[in-house]
Amino acid sequence: MRLLDRGARQVRPTDAGRRLFGHAATILREARDAHASLRAARGRPRGRLRLTAPHLFAEQFLIPLIEEFLTTWPEVQIDADFTVAHSDLIRDDYDLAIRLGDRPTHGRYVVMLGSVATVCCVAPAYLAAAPPLADPQALSRHSVLAYGPHRVRHTWRFERAGETVEVDLAPRLRADSARLVLAACRAGLGVARLPEFLCAGDVGAGSLVPVWVDWQIPRTPIWVLYSSRSDKNPTLHAFLDRLKAHLLARM
Repeated sequence: MRLLDRGARQVRPTDAGRRLFGHAATILREARDAHASLRAARGRPRGRLRLTAPHLFAEQFLIPLIEEFLTTWPEVQIDADFTVAHSDLIRDDYDLAIRLGDRPTHGRYVVMLGSVATVCCVAPAYLAAAPPLADPQALSRHSVLAYGPHRVRHTWRFERAGETVEVDLAPRLRADSARLVLAACRAGLGVARLPEFLCAGDVGAGSLVPVWVDWQIPRTPIWVLYSSRSDKNPTLHAFLDRLKAHLLARM
């Protein structure tokens, strides 16, 4: 179909050419408007953010952050699962996951956010009735209460003046609820390894006591992992920025 009539000194569109030009101009204008809309959306958090984190970490650090984030960005929806189970980001459709402990081996992007102190503690009544706890190796002869996910190896690591000791344990109680482990420890059922922020009140009140002063437990790293670049997702990018600032102010 002829779209242009060419003369010796000029070119003009045919009727079909004028109709095509009108449609093409509309398409181009809509494409430019769509591009401008995407550029604007890139800088403003909106839409759903799906995340997962351990319950205890969420209770201590994430709940106030999520409340603040939703208040600041009314166009954001947050879908959160709090569990110590390690979900797959792609398979389970998560934008980000928070992990405590060893560096995650999956996740395209992994960033360390900080660390939390951990203490090995026990109730005075248990300590008085149990065999001596001279050093970490003695833990193998004691009732151990472990906080963590199912089907993981329970190896507790201790350090002292450059010396490192790792003890493999078979817990009498294993639970993914740190508060349950804390209650069992407080009741004198065994020795527990817990985040310092959770048991600090009991240690201060004397209902729990640290097992050793000279042996230290390495701090537990906090990791965030996500599968796409945060600068391509304004909601994820804004949440990560607030999370880093929030943890920095509280640790």
